[in-house]
Amino acid sequence: MTQASDGTKSLGWLLDDLVDRVPSAKQAVVLSVDGLLMATSHGVDRDDAEHMSAIAAGFQSLARGASRHFQGGPLRQTIVEMESVFLFVTACSSVEWVNPSNPGVDYAQDYNQCESDTSRDPKLQRGNRYLLAQSIERCMAKKGWVMVEKP
Repeated sequence: MTQASDGTKSLGWLLDDLVDRVPSAKQAVVLSVDGLLMATSHGVDRDDAEHMSAIAAGFQSLARGASRHFQGGPLRQTIVEMESVFLFVTACSSVEWVNPSNPGVDYAQDYNQCESDTSRDPKLQRGNRYLLAQSIERCMAKKGWVMVEKP
């Protein structure tokens, strides 16, 4: 496991666990918003990690620009499909759910209700976690919740 700095040692084990638990995953890196390498999973050499960080930062920047231009809301992830490999770039930024039309409403209560409603849908009971998460997000949006990036 390669660490970019002493302050990020706690991230390495998390990335190792992610790679070990996700079938077909080979490598994982964490980078700062400006693209600096912060931590890697085991088996990633420094040059590859820095190259992957630069690529991911570039993709995120382009995707954020597209999202702003087309008023698509906060960017969630960028996926690049190659012949034999996928590259998933997901932001771990400060994003929160807010309900501008009803600021006093309880997020946890609405989320739990959406999760409960989604789990009863027979079409989603055998679905993967991604489909379930999308369904919960749609339910939350119907209740007036939106995701906003913290500055």
